[in-house]
Amino acid sequence: MPIKMKITKKRVMLALLAANVMLGGALWLTRADRQPGTLNFLCESTLSVTRAKDPDNKSFKFEGTVLVRFKSDNTGYLWLLGSADYGTAQTNVAREVAFTYRSKDEDGIYAITPTAQNVTPRDNTPGVLIERQLIGTPGKVSSYVVRQANANTYSIGSIYTPFMMCVDRA
Repeated sequence: MPIKMKITKKRVMLALLAANVMLGGALWLTRADRQPGTLNFLCESTLSVTRAKDPDNKSFKFEGTVLVRFKSDNTGYLWLLGSADYGTAQTNVAREVAFTYRSKDEDGIYAITPTAQNVTPRDNTPGVLIERQLIGTPGKVSSYVVRQANANTYSIGSIYTPFMMCVDRA
């Protein structure tokens, strides 16, 4: 009977060792393709933004769909598709905004800089309005908090409040 106990103990020890090696390998593989401070996801959200008054004393409202793509090479794009009301004028929004980003710290704060806009023919919203109200001025750095809320959902917003929650499409 003592011989069987030795074999059982050896099997248990080998099984524990194998489990630890597999767990370590899995952790190594999931981290190997990610550099610190980079993001890699595509997410979608519906968005409704209302601003009471701006410097021109007009109200602004955007309602539509937003796609956000962060790529691991520190670039990305934002698709805006919807409608905007500015004062009494209603316009269509259909544009892609390219940006670069960099990590500012370990707490999910990123400096995002719009670099270019690709405006589709149906988009009749003045670019300066979208820049001032939604995306920021090209070349000017804005800080955003990007946090993973759960397995497939991200929270994107200012330092004080989330701007939108979006679901990863990958």
